Amino acid sequence: GKLSLPQYREPESKALWQPLLEELMRRLRKRGLDKAVMVGISTDAIPSDAVVRFFAELLPRVPWVIHSHSFWRGRDKKIAAGGSKVGYAALVGLRWATDSPKRRTYGWQRPHVHFHRALRDNQPVPMYRILAEMNISAGKKGFGRLGADFWPVLKDKRGLKRGRLCAGRFPKSVWRNLNISTTVLAPGAGGAVPTARFEALREGVQECEARIFIEKALIDEESRKLLGEPLAKRAQAVI
Repeated sequence: GKLSLPQYREPESKALWQPLLEELMRRLRKRGLDKAVMVGISTDAIPSDAVVRFFAELLPRVPWVIHSHSFWRGRDKKIAAGGSKVGYAALVGLRWATDSPKRRTYGWQRPHVHFHRALRDNQPVPMYRILAEMNISAGKKGFGRLGADFWPVLKDKRGLKRGRLCAGRFPKSVWRNLNISTTVLAPGAGGAVPTARFEALREGVQECEARIFIEKALIDEESRKLLGEPLAKRAQAVI
């Protein structure tokens, strides 16, 4: 049969969730991951004040994750009204800014990362290599919401692994075109191992870190003086 849980606002809900979350935090703390915990996921539908308050009480100071089509219309303020805050937002359908010398936006200064929902595991590896640069050079802080160990685990009738755990095992969790359809790690004998996609992604991020370091020096008046205008212009021309 089906098991129906009480709604968060009902008193008996706390008795069910509190021991689970306490044990979850204990295990994460043991692995040094307790500071990385976030609640979610808030989608295009923002959780009610009652839901936000519920988790704020059981997980104090733990922020929310938003994955949606936009961040506007007070999404962060609605979560703040319930006693929490937004710690991470990955958006889809954002507009790209130009990277012309006269209209640079220095995307790394902005608060939002981009979810590339069209990205797939079978796309060319160079796509992963340039993903970070595509974002920071076009008005975004970076990329987000890529699957790490989201590899297929469910087998079809022929014994081939086709279905991912989230949408394959739990169909009601399907977000359709907002599904995470990538995995940059692969199953190994002793756990997850990096793929060529992961290594390309890492190279791209490292390159962007160098670019951001240079750009920070170029837009800071004191740092630019130390560089000298000839070197500053050469650096600007390169990036």
